[in-house]
Amino acid sequence: MNIETLSIDSREPEKFLTMLQEVIMERRDKTGLGTKMRLPTRAILEHGDSLIEVSFTEDDFKNGMNQYARHLKPKELFGIVIERKTISDALGNWNTSKKSAQSTGHAKNRFDIQAYDMLEWEKCDWGMMLVEDCYEPKQLYTNPTYQSHKASFLQHLNGMADSALPVIRTKSLKDTCIYISHLCERILQGEFQTFKRPVERIDMGDRIITMLCSLPDVGEELAKRIRDNFVEETFPLEAFGKACREHLNIVMAVSQGDMSKAKGIRDSRLCSIKGIGWTNALTIADTVCNWTKGE
Repeated sequence: MNIETLSIDSREPEKFLTMLQEVIMERRDKTGLGTKMRLPTRAILEHGDSLIEVSFTEDDFKNGMNQYARHLKPKELFGIVIERKTISDALGNWNTSKKSAQSTGHAKNRFDIQAYDMLEWEKCDWGMMLVEDCYEPKQLYTNPTYQSHKASFLQHLNGMADSALPVIRTKSLKDTCIYISHLCERILQGEFQTFKRPVERIDMGDRIITMLCSLPDVGEELAKRIRDNFVEETFPLEAFGKACREHLNIVMAVSQGDMSKAKGIRDSRLCSIKGIGWTNALTIADTVCNWTKGE
């Protein structure tokens, strides 16, 4: 197999292009791959920030090297599209547009839309997300800039990696360039089929049930009733969490002497679900609010 093009989007900073060229030139000498290691060039990409186009020879097909490109014929191009983001850009896209999405009722935020459009692009046979994270995990979790949304955002990245496309976290732009260079090396060395971790897609309904079943006093039947109660919401789990917080707030108000809220305990959305009484509603709500504390 051969790399026909390695393109960097024209909107990417010059520093990225220059650094990637330097890294590849250095790796050319160390690996002996020579000019097979294509130097990146500028291009106008409809989606993503980098595009690697790979061609397969007839021998590649005979040797089964095309397991991720069975729809192709020899000499047709297989496109790998990479979206590169810094952690601050990624979080900003996700958080700002997430608020906008909630206000408009739209199910997707800008971060997800970019990933979706990239995967739907005709040149994209396989996509991946590179997130440059200059913070160590401990720093990220204690940095006040990310404090309010860090847990749900990182969970979102993990969910994307499990169900849609690989998410690779690098520490810097230099590490991103090294990763792309190593990816090209593996392709040229015939390890094309090893850089995409096979994943089993899990139905979101089953994942919600599994999560709900981990709550105290919640079995599979009750978990299904909870899910069905929120299934029409744009963000079902977030709506469930909101109902839990509202219930807990009412209970706290009553415990502090505001008896006008007492009727609200029985009439809360949480208690309206068959199988949830005011006693286990408090336990469930308290557990969920501890899970989502800080979001």
